[in-house]
Amino acid sequence: MTKWALCAAVFLTSIGGLRADQFSFSYSGSGVSVKGTVIATASSPGVYTVTNIYGTRNSAAFDNSPVGGVGFTFNGTSGVGILAFSVGSLGLLDTVTFAGGNYAEAGFVGATTGNNFSMSRVPEAATLTLLLAMGLGTIALARKLPTRRRG
Repeated sequence: MTKWALCAAVFLTSIGGLRADQFSFSYSGSGVSVKGTVIATASSPGVYTVTNIYGTRNSAAFDNSPVGGVGFTFNGTSGVGILAFSVGSLGLLDTVTFAGGNYAEAGFVGATTGNNFSMSRVPEAATLTLLLAMGLGTIALARKLPTRRRG
């Protein structure tokens, strides 16, 4: 039983190194409906700098080209920050500031506000695969370790 506890401790400790730096977000309000994905790098625990952003705003595609990015904090259930993106083929700048469920959007369309902003982590497929491989490796290791005999 001790070898299983040791292997479980090693597995749980190694999970801390896995983190998803991909987030989905959405909000809607008076004349606006936005759904998108943010790719970010962690500059410190819970603090992220946006490296890519893409999605749709009222069926028009947006991304971070030629302008976009900024950053946010995320505590696992909600976030606070600013996202900027270019909408449509003209690359018109749009910016949304959010805190918890509230948002304020400003840009080429004017300004809108609302209280239904949502953001969540999206586990990357590679992260899930790595987690599965680590779990299987832990089980194999526990089976191979010699069992301590009490005598």
